[in-house]
Amino acid sequence: MERRIPGIRVSRSEGKGILKLMKNGLIYGSFNPLHLSHIELIKEGLKHFDTLHIFVRSEGAKDLVDYNTKKQWLETLSGELQCSLKVYPFVFPKDSIRPDGSIDLVRIFLYTQEQIECHADGLITGGDKKDWIEALTPAFPDREFIILPESELIDDNFSGDPDDFRDRIPDYVYRTLKQS
Repeated sequence: MERRIPGIRVSRSEGKGILKLMKNGLIYGSFNPLHLSHIELIKEGLKHFDTLHIFVRSEGAKDLVDYNTKKQWLETLSGELQCSLKVYPFVFPKDSIRPDGSIDLVRIFLYTQEQIECHADGLITGGDKKDWIEALTPAFPDREFIILPESELIDDNFSGDPDDFRDRIPDYVYRTLKQS
């Protein structure tokens, strides 16, 4: 039997209680739309973390759907994978943009950790964000930063007719895009 306490997993087996700290991982992305590489990234994240906290950023006019639709896609995926995915809108904190226009990734990591109201044990991202890991590792040497190799499935050119990328998105995403 397992009981849930925020941040701690309590397992009872053979009359003995075992406490294990839950591991929380972060994922950032636009999910515009949710596609097979995102799903691959999430599945890999679940091998390393008990809960994934997913921050969905807007791309403004480039967005195919709104935040609530993206959140619904991720909640559907959470049910399919029978896992704990927590979804949040991502907004750059004002103090994360430096005067030269570059992004302070350490500040963003700390900010998103504040948003989830618990310790973030690490981050999982695709190979296209290798520079993020290089920036964060020295600041957080006790955290787990995971980079998946870039996949041939990764393609940020999802525009136009959903039939053109039908084979790279789940059915529920395809149906939503066809209706919009």
